Amino acid sequence: PSTAQVRRQRQILYNLDGDACMAFLSVKKVVKPSHPITPDSVKNIIDEIAFPGSQVDTLLLCVNAQVMYFPTKVGTMRGMLTTPEQRRKWPAQEQQRFDNMQELFNAGIDPYAMLLAEARSRGMEALLTFRMNDAHGLDFLKTQFWIHHRECRLDNALDLGHSEVCEYTFLLIEEAVRR
Repeated sequence: PSTAQVRRQRQILYNLDGDACMAFLSVKKVVKPSHPITPDSVKNIIDEIAFPGSQVDTLLLCVNAQVMYFPTKVGTMRGMLTTPEQRRKWPAQEQQRFDNMQELFNAGIDPYAMLLAEARSRGMEALLTFRMNDAHGLDFLKTQFWIHHRECRLDNALDLGHSEVCEYTFLLIEEAVRR
């Protein structure tokens, strides 16, 4: 088919922050969880987006913020370079998010694969998005690369003017896509 034939007319794209959805039981309103997020509550996120009559036809799922939101062989998973003492100082919401992610992945459940599969099962297009250079500067967003490559820093972010940063970023994107 030609390029014109494969182009699709999108109605509404929904950009889901893959980090926030591990802390809240609802994407429509902020509801702090009083218990761990379950596979059912992960699927509920798509229920809220793809309800009957919804015009959302594309899910954009962000899987990183300098750190990756899943176990990674290339980069650093969110919060993994922090100590238990540092985590105890986090706000309750951050502690819950860390625990939720750990419990799901430790149980062999990939919430991001679930979100993508659930969206696709409802006929939605589902794509990954990637923050090229998140610079929040928070301890749970620090990576091994950032720590070991001081020469590649630009304040709390990485300087994309360095070929090492571009190669590292490419490898992160490649890993996310291959998952």
